[in-house]
Amino acid sequence: MHYASQASVQVNQSAWIPLNNETVTVSEPGKSYGGIGGGFATLGITVALPKGAVIAGVNTIRLPVQGGLHQSYTPAAGYGDISGGNVWEAAAKFRAAGVGTALVERLQLWGVAYTDRAARLQYH
Repeated sequence: MHYASQASVQVNQSAWIPLNNETVTVSEPGKSYGGIGGGFATLGITVALPKGAVIAGVNTIRLPVQGGLHQSYTPAAGYGDISGGNVWEAAAKFRAAGVGTALVERLQLWGVAYTDRAARLQYH
């Protein structure tokens, strides 16, 4: 995104949320350099979703960008119940803690899918 509200997000049938510095929380260091429309090409953002927007099971995220392709993204069914930040990077710690091999492998596969999707959502 080059400017505020160039993109918006919708989860399932919730209201559309324009992505701008008033509707998202921008992570540092990007926040200190202007946030959306500022000096960083890649930002970490958090969007507060309306109550009830996320449901049990499969959720659909729509993220159209003005001037871009309008496509929906629904995570693969096998990954829909996994959440958290970069949990796949702690595979060795999960194994050491006794977490089953199948779940650790699932986390790692989810990490690959998540990283691939994140790389495709970089707007310059």
